[in-house]
Amino acid sequence: MAIRERVSLFKRYPDDRLLSRDVFKTYYLIMEGTNTEPIYFKHLERKLSELKVHNNIKLIYLDRTLRDRGSNTPEQLLNFLLDYRKLIEDENAVFWVVFDRDSYKSHPDGKSEYLRFIENAKNKDVNLLVTSPCFEIWILLHRQNAYKQLIAPNEAELFVNRRISPGYTYISRLVKNRFGFNPKTNIPASLLNNLKDALVEAKYLTKSLEKMATDIGENISSFVNLLLVDPTEN
Repeated sequence: MAIRERVSLFKRYPDDRLLSRDVFKTYYLIMEGTNTEPIYFKHLERKLSELKVHNNIKLIYLDRTLRDRGSNTPEQLLNFLLDYRKLIEDENAVFWVVFDRDSYKSHPDGKSEYLRFIENAKNKDVNLLVTSPCFEIWILLHRQNAYKQLIAPNEAELFVNRRISPGYTYISRLVKNRFGFNPKTNIPASLLNNLKDALVEAKYLTKSLEKMATDIGENISSFVNLLLVDPTEN
């Protein structure tokens, strides 16, 4: 089997399914990245635990086995997920592929390939978490006035996100210079203290998967807002 389950380590309920009045959902996520995204989501779950958010969502991460670790194109991830979906019986399962729009920047017609993939995933009832150009755009938002000070003045360079050295792309270097860490290797847990700032700054960027073909954007903020809903408070 190409992937295996990794259940969230942060259990926010005495009994997962007793405190929610809504249908309890299981979100299965498979990620393109093997460092940045998994590290961030681990910190995010810790923050949700600190905030005592009792949502009706259980997160299960699908890790590629060592043999398939290098198979990380969006199409390969989708196929892994579809194969996995056939093996489980969970009527409340929701499936997500997490990837960067600039996965397609080396394609001869990257825009068309990206849009084709989005349509294919939607037709197969798989949800997509996309960052344009890459996940670091979401990290940049974790600061007050990030859009005005960091993104708007560098919009063209950010969208292209060229590699400027063996260890950095344009945007990862910007994160390093402004935040003090290389997001490819490490993200401090303290970054999540600015989660509210990120959600505010995200309002300046498109959430549309289709528009991200030509614009800087992300829909991680929409996903985070889903996780922040506590049905026991309604």
